[in-house]
Amino acid sequence: MKKILKIIPFILFCTACESDPELTPDQYPILITLDVTEIDSTGASFKAEIVNTNYIAITECGFVWRKDENPSLADYWCSVTPAIISGSYSKRISGGLVEDQRYCVRAYAKGVDFLVYGTDTWFESKGSLPVKIHDFHPDSCMLGGERFVIEGESFSTMPAENHVYFGSTRISVISSYPDSLIIMTPIVTKSEVVSVSVEVNGHTALCDKPLKMVYPWKRIGDFPGGALNNAVAFVIGDKAYVGCGETDSLSNEFWQYDPVEDSWIQVASFPGTGRLQAKGGVLGDKGFITCGVTYGYPYPFNHSLYDCWVYDPATDTWTMKFDTPDSLTDNINMIFGYGGKLYNYDRGYGTLWLCNEDSVWSRLADCPLEKNFNGDCIQFLTPVVIQDRILCSSDAVCWEYDPPMDHWEKLTDLNSPHTFDIGLAVNDRLVFLDVWSFTLTLFDPASNQCYAFACMDWRRGMVIFATGNSIIFGLGDTNHLWQMKL
Repeated sequence: MKKILKIIPFILFCTACESDPELTPDQYPILITLDVTEIDSTGASFKAEIVNTNYIAITECGFVWRKDENPSLADYWCSVTPAIISGSYSKRISGGLVEDQRYCVRAYAKGVDFLVYGTDTWFESKGSLPVKIHDFHPDSCMLGGERFVIEGESFSTMPAENHVYFGSTRISVISSYPDSLIIMTPIVTKSEVVSVSVEVNGHTALCDKPLKMVYPWKRIGDFPGGALNNAVAFVIGDKAYVGCGETDSLSNEFWQYDPVEDSWIQVASFPGTGRLQAKGGVLGDKGFITCGVTYGYPYPFNHSLYDCWVYDPATDTWTMKFDTPDSLTDNINMIFGYGGKLYNYDRGYGTLWLCNEDSVWSRLADCPLEKNFNGDCIQFLTPVVIQDRILCSSDAVCWEYDPPMDHWEKLTDLNSPHTFDIGLAVNDRLVFLDVWSFTLTLFDPASNQCYAFACMDWRRGMVIFATGNSIIFGLGDTNHLWQMKL
């Protein structure tokens, strides 16, 4: 009886469909972990035997081990391919074993609705083969958060035991396998060529192929209007328009930028009240600016503005159009065009407004966001029109607004480490600027993947806009501008 009890496996979990008869313990596979053999400085050989399968399908089998008893799939592991149904199987372990260390190993088998482990077997390691790197891809890094794969030998299946370095910078491992490591690329802050190395249990492997870290920003022509703070920008066609803000005083100048020629020309000055932090948008072939603040007395007590102006590049003229609702939060609402209509989204309250042909604003369905006791949104969403869709994203969640149905639908959770303050659409992807860390986050709705990349040094009152496949950033304390192409 003692011999029989010794080989009955520990059943970690089991589930069965309601339509199927419930499985009893004696119907599960029984695994016997055999003695470890061929123990030498290159590794050790694990062996197991499967009995009493009762024709239950086994989809995966292998071994688990650690320095204590009862190892599980949360510890070191290896699988055997293809999985067997009955009989014996074995696996040579050539990496991740520390010399003179005692390990407990046991077999495991998985099915659709079960996971069972075999008996414990102990052995003392004599070491294993040193880690090797064969290749990695992609060959260069520009965006932080990209999937990066290192291929090689003798990696540990415990991610934390694989120490990956880009040059001297330690990179965290997301998941690990005996022959590959998966990491997420770091944010690139300068262009350089670095080495890729992996250290496991005192052994270090250096890849013979260098890794190119590509800093994405390139200096372009200076802005001729001086160091402009808190300006507003909008893009019509392939031309950008930048103006208002302040230099030594409030400015009403407006300038047109041609990204093909990298050149600026001055256009008609803004005829309204000079302002800071105005919001810009585009509807068809016309640009709009609204809201913002102007100097009050005594400074810095400012007055909020709610007027909305339209610029026509064909005639180089400005026209006062209407006022936006004065219930909007003055400096954090966003104006944008969609489907021939003008919208305004208030990031403070989560309200969406539509302007009709008579220049009258009507309130649409609120975005269903969590709010505090004052009615303020806990999460600030940034609206972006992309692929004929209205998407509103924060660092935590992305929503889509359906105009015909006047309805909001939650698309996905993002869980980005960076806040989303300013949104742009570039190449069918969303780009958001975190004004606190000055990090740009790229969100691809098609793959539901976020990437991050460094912005330039912190700049008070900077401006950012997108033309074609480029993001242009700058101004603030200087008249410098930088461009990044995606």
